[in-house]
Amino acid sequence: MADKLEAVIIAITFEGMQCLLNNIDLHKVRIVGFFVDGGDNMDVRIAGEKIPGFSYAHLQEVLQSLHDDNLYYMITGLCGHIREFGMMNRVVRLLGHVRLNMSMLGDAKWPRAYRFAMNGGLNYFATGISYMEVGLSVNDLFHGHGVNLAISSQDIYHGFEIAKRVLPHNPDVQFVLIGIAPYSFSYVMNESFSARGICMHYECMWNKERKRTLELSLIRESNMGIGYDDEKYRPDDWLSDKYLQVSHILTLDRELRDVIPSGNEQMIIKNQVRLKEYIELCCSYGAVPIGVVLPFSKLVYNAYPASGLAEYRKIIQELTLQHDFYVIDLWDMETDLSWFYDLVHLNRKGAKVVTEHLQKEIKAILENR
Repeated sequence: MADKLEAVIIAITFEGMQCLLNNIDLHKVRIVGFFVDGGDNMDVRIAGEKIPGFSYAHLQEVLQSLHDDNLYYMITGLCGHIREFGMMNRVVRLLGHVRLNMSMLGDAKWPRAYRFAMNGGLNYFATGISYMEVGLSVNDLFHGHGVNLAISSQDIYHGFEIAKRVLPHNPDVQFVLIGIAPYSFSYVMNESFSARGICMHYECMWNKERKRTLELSLIRESNMGIGYDDEKYRPDDWLSDKYLQVSHILTLDRELRDVIPSGNEQMIIKNQVRLKEYIELCCSYGAVPIGVVLPFSKLVYNAYPASGLAEYRKIIQELTLQHDFYVIDLWDMETDLSWFYDLVHLNRKGAKVVTEHLQKEIKAILENR
């Protein structure tokens, strides 16, 4: 079929590649090759056609031979849970000169949730980064009809952009949960390696006129129905069940340099302005803006720079004093390793416990206003 878009898949795992293939419309996309760990010896057939596969050892060699600007590069992470930051970081950095004109996660969860929100009828919604994505259990938050629009790599600006589109379609929204991490004011999505896998979600929903690069119809419509709070995105794994070696702690120390950006004064000021505008937007629609800071495991909690914590808390305090803004800060919450599936993300058990605590705090805020 001559008008099919041609694409190369770059996946961390074979399962992740399968998950991506389940979500794209192969009537409109022709896969011409893939990279995956151990991919050299894989016999993969898509739509009856054998597709050449390569391991990462040949990544630069093969990509340097492809100089077609019309070729798409589809980046996908691990299947069923958030990508490991370090692994995706190394893979994306290997690409070097390659212009990533399309990237996507191996699922369609966020577009489904966004469509659900744009249908109207919400009493609340949430935005934020991956900690909010897996840490908020909508099924355990009994405040009417809501949806979680948080996703990995989301910064304050994109949360604000989501709210600008969702609020006009949902006049009955009572409150908005704004996920904040201690480094939120030192972070912007465009400078994050992991954001490359998320950009497609926003742009294909918002900039439909960019047909060539970001056409939503590349995704199978059958996987874009109403759905949210999917349980598979809240793994059962317990960090305490894993054999935590010294090497893992050293890896954590290295990865924190990416997970905790140092930022700069200009970036911090811009994020403060964005959050202020986000707060004012919620208030203009009669919705109560509530910031939410979720806990990390004690290993990260104890290692987190005190200066960074003091800076973000000072900013939050000023915003709560100057605006109709409430913050539920659970950073100091007493936690257990059995609540986490890695060092910073809550598992299903942890999300349920934390959300039940949020439920009480939200109720108190709404009743005492």
